[in-house]
Amino acid sequence: MEQYEASSWREMSTERSSQIKKLVEQHTCVRNFRSVDLMDPTWIARQFLKEMIRKPNMKCKEMQAIIQSKFHCKVSWSKCYREKCRAISFVRNKTLIEI
Repeated sequence: MEQYEASSWREMSTERSSQIKKLVEQHTCVRNFRSVDLMDPTWIARQFLKEMIRKPNMKCKEMQAIIQSKFHCKVSWSKCYREKCRAISFVRNKTLIEI
């Protein structure tokens, strides 16, 4: 195996084939912001459960910003409101077994 340009390129070869691979450390591809359908309501409430215990008066806009920066998905204000209510009810009813 030979290495070129300080490990940015490398050549892999066997008897049957040869392959050149490149490691790209920075990705410039665009993320899909429509994967919000994969986040079910219980999952989002579970993600914010500890945060709701520490900060029960968190604003829905703040939840939106956290979801967008942490999970790279856009969520509506109304969905954040519903999930905030669900997380608070989990905390109040102590229904952690359901989670």
